[in-house]
Order: sequence, then structure tokens, then C-alpha cells
Amino acid sequence: MHYRDLGRTGLRISEVGLGCNRIGEPIASDQEWDLLVKHSLDLGVNIFDTAEVYQKGRSEEVLGRVIPKDDRTIIATKYSPRQDDEG
Repeated sequence: MHYRDLGRTGLRISEVGLGCNRIGEPIASDQEWDLLVKHSLDLGVNIFDTAEVYQKGRSEEVLGRVIPKDDRTIIATKYSPRQDDEG
């Protein structure tokens, strides 16, 4: 995996990140979603893009369960004040 500096933050991020908007959908089991994230980490991915509205919070739950609690991985998340079935 190749990495780049993220501006002047001192962070180095992988050139490939994982967009997590579908993680948590019922098309796969929790174990399969966990394996996807673990495999991404094994390949050197260290930045994951998610939001609290992705799958009604399930995406963040999967990442929180699988990603180690250290400073090597970056979770870029977003917040939306709108919390209804329309998005």
C-alpha cells in the first residue's frame, strides 16, 4: 500500500480508503462485514469514510467493533441532523 501525507496534519493515509456507506446492509452478515474491514486493514487501508446515517448507524457500529483502538487508523465520519426514513 502507498501512503501520502494529509496536508500538514502529520497523518499518513493510505492512497486507497474504504467507503463504508453500504456496510451494515442486510445483504451480508455481521461476520462478512467484519471480514471486509479486517481484510482492508490487512491490505494496509488506514482510512475509512462513514457517517452516522449510513445504514442507520450500522456502518459505524461495524467499524467500532473491528478497528483497533489505536492511533494508526482514521475514521472520517459525518453528522446529519436529519434522522428520518428519507435520509
